[in-house]
Amino acid sequence: MRTILFCLIFFVVIPFIIYLLSYIPFVDAYRPGLFERMLKNQETMFKYHSALEATHPYSSTWIEWPIMKRPIFYYSNRLAGGLRQGISSFGNPLVWWAGIPALFYTAYLAIKKKQKTAMFLCIGFLAQYLPWTLVSRCTFIYHYFPSVPFITLSIGYCFMQLKESALFRKHTKSF
Repeated sequence: MRTILFCLIFFVVIPFIIYLLSYIPFVDAYRPGLFERMLKNQETMFKYHSALEATHPYSSTWIEWPIMKRPIFYYSNRLAGGLRQGISSFGNPLVWWAGIPALFYTAYLAIKKKQKTAMFLCIGFLAQYLPWTLVSRCTFIYHYFPSVPFITLSIGYCFMQLKESALFRKHTKSF
């Protein structure tokens, strides 16, 4: 029970207070009310994003992000002698593609084996990724970037699990 209370305070209450206090610069004598101002801003942002009907040649959907189907090209230029230069945004294929089976294995460890670390990694990943499944407006691959730390941690965790199971098999064969 103390763990739940700790998590509630440090991951919900304190971030909410910090977010609320970030609205202090927007409150003045004509528009007082910090909480009301924050709620009005949330409503305005929701209305804008839910009604947005924009398109972009580099937009991609949430399902395309893990496989990097559509990177973003920010800058492209042709130089003398047929050379080209550019700036783009996409993930590391080794990390992102290895992350797909790693996340499935981590989910297996969380659900079937009830491993708390695996559960933490799955919840962290899904908290960053799942909300984007509900967004119907134009989205981009960079929206997936907050999920990547959980992918890399899942890959490392899977390697650790495989190593431990190999060591376990090696030690049990000697008996």
